[in-house]
Amino acid sequence: KPLRKIESDRIIPSEIDTYFRQQTLRGYVHDMTAAVQGGVSGHAGLFSNAKDVATIMQLYVQKGYYNGQQFFNPATFDQFNQCYYCAEENRRGVGLDKPQTGGGGMFGMGNMPEMYNLVVNTNSELISEILNTKTKKKQERLINQSLDLAQLSQGLLKGEALTNFINRSYEMIK
Repeated sequence: KPLRKIESDRIIPSEIDTYFRQQTLRGYVHDMTAAVQGGVSGHAGLFSNAKDVATIMQLYVQKGYYNGQQFFNPATFDQFNQCYYCAEENRRGVGLDKPQTGGGGMFGMGNMPEMYNLVVNTNSELISEILNTKTKKKQERLINQSLDLAQLSQGLLKGEALTNFINRSYEMIK
């Protein structure tokens, strides 16, 4: 239950629901079936905070290996991530989207509500840096900076949150 841990203004809306709950949803599952099941259902997709998403993406980047432990076989990830119908212009893997970016090492989770998509560039070191940072304070600063950059890129960072981002950015580069 994200709203027990995070202020709602730090959560990107998952849906403007005009047919079921008649409100903008923040911090609660947008899927109607999952909603009537208390917020959890196997088909409803991923809903989490930036740190947990970074953790699962690092698990994917390392093909099942994370924090000194192998959680699943690398071949399982390869099957999960394979694009079986790319020749027919269907870029979906079994569980992950295969964005058509022209670059290698890309995978993500598509069809998120309101056009928010998660794409992980496995050639980037940002996720590893966040997960391997020694101090919690620095890790939280990197996570907040990454979250704010994502919100800024979508025009969602405003007011006090924008001011905090600018101040934190200044502190990080001075």
